[in-house]
Amino acid sequence: MTGTTVFLSNLGRGQKTERARLEAQLDRAQRALAAIDAASGPAGSGAEGN
Repeated sequence: MTGTTVFLSNLGRGQKTERARLEAQLDRAQRALAAIDAASGPAGSGAEGN
């Protein structure tokens, strides 16, 4: 569990709209990172420090 998910789980009922907005934003960010990771190729390919 990340700090972000802990923060989201601590939001109260009165912040339902804000929680939904933040969860959607987190989902988009995680998909973007996954796409970047997939496009960068396998880890340790040696392309990083050039």
